Amino acid sequence: MEVFKVLRNEHGGSFDSYFWSKVYPLAGDVTLEHLGINDDHLKETLWGEVDVIVNSAANTSFNQRYDVALGINTLGANNVLAFGRRCKRLKMLLHVSTAYVTKEKRGTILENPVRLDDTNIETEVALIEKSLFELKDDNASQKNINFFMRDLGMKRANKFGWPNVYSFTKAMGEVILESMKDDIPLVILRPTIIISTYKEPFPELWTNSVSYGIGQLPFFPATQHAILDLIPADMVVNAMLATMGTHSDQNGMFIYHVGSSNSNTLKLGSVSESFYEYFSMNPCTTKQAKPIRVSRTFLIPSMAMFYMYMVIIHKLPLQVLWLLAKLFCSRSMERHCESLNDRHKCALILAKAYQPYTFMQGRARELRPSPWQSKEASPQHSISCIANSRPHILPSSNPSPSQNSSRPLEAPRLQDTSRKWEPGTQRWPF
Repeated sequence: MEVFKVLRNEHGGSFDSYFWSKVYPLAGDVTLEHLGINDDHLKETLWGEVDVIVNSAANTSFNQRYDVALGINTLGANNVLAFGRRCKRLKMLLHVSTAYVTKEKRGTILENPVRLDDTNIETEVALIEKSLFELKDDNASQKNINFFMRDLGMKRANKFGWPNVYSFTKAMGEVILESMKDDIPLVILRPTIIISTYKEPFPELWTNSVSYGIGQLPFFPATQHAILDLIPADMVVNAMLATMGTHSDQNGMFIYHVGSSNSNTLKLGSVSESFYEYFSMNPCTTKQAKPIRVSRTFLIPSMAMFYMYMVIIHKLPLQVLWLLAKLFCSRSMERHCESLNDRHKCALILAKAYQPYTFMQGRARELRPSPWQSKEASPQHSISCIANSRPHILPSSNPSPSQNSSRPLEAPRLQDTSRKWEPGTQRWPF
């Protein structure tokens, strides 16, 4: 695998034995009790030996079905915590969340615990179960169930002040951890928008920019002055390692933001212009090796203007096409119109979900002690260099990339866990 080429180059022929002496993969599922691990001997072994748990399991889609997002991001966190409670040697639980669990969108966003106010997690679980039961009782199609559950997630998130189902369910996950952690040392790490690597194991192009490079991002709703808080993946990993070293065996809960907006503010307009300059000089190519020419992305400065633009450019032509399909009794053209209409609806939903980020004016304060933590529990100064001019917390030899072997790893046999979480199959203790 490409991500291991630096280690493969360093260890050469002994790479496989070195790798598997450090890593033992187990199949599991955070939506299930005991993380879906059914083997009693294996569970007892893990409970006796695991000393640090890192929970980075998440569904990051802004437009996911409500039951799926809540099952992974909220109830999954509860299952990880319950598993950690059984680990006799546990020194800490590191939970990877998101900086966007907070409702603040302006000014400096502090590392405060999430407050749900009028939201009750048990009520949300019951609502999902009731909705799914009624849909199945009405013999709703899978397509209609998917659409309803996505719409339900967005409506519930918006009702309580969150922009999308992802940030809403991650916020509920944090609340569960805070309220039920007891004496387990807990660190909540809140990265901003994670992009590709800056330096380790090697620099890589931000993959989202490729959509622009192949001409798939001609316009989107955003303001030139929106703050785009990006953080490379290797810096997030470094922060995870640093917090594990700092807070191991420390009672309490510690919250950190990992971002760049406070130290190195980046405006969305500058990113858009950088994309244009880069892909003008380094164009992507078609399958026929022809360069793809790009134009500057049109930033639509308000959602109202975006909706008007979508009606004029997309909805009205679609209505004309629909009338032609009816006039000529063309079933194939009708199916094409249905497909285009679904894509139109999806674009509107995604634009609404991304709106808080493409019009963002807030800055997440980065890797400093939370104001509600005691000075005795504050982290060491070495953590605070994230996203500044000194990006590496831990020393690194930075070996050169490998030029040889790309053979696949031979993994140990994985445990099979095929059961999936279904609403109503278990009760949640909160």
